[in-house]
Amino acid sequence: MASQGLKNPKDYVIFKGVGLYAISYIGIDVIDRCLLNGKYGSADMLKYLDQMPKDSLSRGASSAYAGRGGGRVLANELLEYVSDDGKLSIPALQNLILGK
Repeated sequence: MASQGLKNPKDYVIFKGVGLYAISYIGIDVIDRCLLNGKYGSADMLKYLDQMPKDSLSRGASSAYAGRGGGRVLANELLEYVSDDGKLSIPALQNLILGK
């Protein structure tokens, strides 16, 4: 699947401006979280990134966003899935409340 992304970069928002902005904002947040917890390794950062939906930067998942503002909105939506150890993410809390 990853090789298809390299063959068809238009299929992934990450290769567009909005995706670059989103990844930048996500990176800032993830690095801040790691620093606040005193964890500095790439494995510590990947723990946060792995919590996000795997298809979140494909064309269909986030095609409604554009520019810097869209990148911020997209990043905020993806960061809702990220939680620290022992805490719930916003979607997990919503599912718990709604009984899903």
